Amino acid sequence: MSVYYNSNAIPSNAAKSQSKHRFMMLKRVGFISALATLAIACQSSPPSGSASAPSVEATPTASVSPEEVASPEATPTEQPSYVNQQIGFTFTYPDDFVVDSSEDDPSAPTEDDLQLALDLWEREQYQDIEAGQYEGGTELPPNVQVAIYQNGDRLPLEDWIAQNNRFVVPGEFQTQAIAGQEALTFPSEGLYGYDNVVLSSPTGGEVIVISLGKMNVPELDGANQQAFEQVVSTFQFTN
Repeated sequence: MSVYYNSNAIPSNAAKSQSKHRFMMLKRVGFISALATLAIACQSSPPSGSASAPSVEATPTASVSPEEVASPEATPTEQPSYVNQQIGFTFTYPDDFVVDSSEDDPSAPTEDDLQLALDLWEREQYQDIEAGQYEGGTELPPNVQVAIYQNGDRLPLEDWIAQNNRFVVPGEFQTQAIAGQEALTFPSEGLYGYDNVVLSSPTGGEVIVISLGKMNVPELDGANQQAFEQVVSTFQFTN
């Protein structure tokens, strides 16, 4: 049997009670939901009347590339130089050295064909020698010398060296370009060991000898070695 309900019928007391209960439940849920929404809103928004914390912005740091950093450039120290206008040559030498010329002592013994002898000494050593306080006495220490000889016959360098008694037991010759001339370099023996550089003037009328006396002790020879190399590397003819 089929049962049909009339929608226009008046509800019973039980139905009224259920409807009222359902309404109260919906009202309570709505109230709780409103409270939750209000709590979330209070947490996400700062309380009224309070200043929001100021934002702190990072101060940019200027970056400098290595190319922009100015590094002080070393100013080269001007080295003392010797200039001989009569013969026409020049060279530089360390500033803690002095040049002693045979021209300053006319009584100094010289070889027949020797025009000029320049002795380079360490300054303090030279002062001791001049004051007679050098510990070696009359036997002078090794030094650097630049000597100018006449070569009236314009002998080739090897022949000139062979006939000059300055060089005892000369060693093997090697060539080196100095001041636009082909020079001979070789060792020789004597009171000390010597390294020699011999070259002709542009006219061939003079022979220049640059020599280094050595004790073969690096600690003692170091300053003279440096002076010798500087004289050789900077030697130039001016005429």
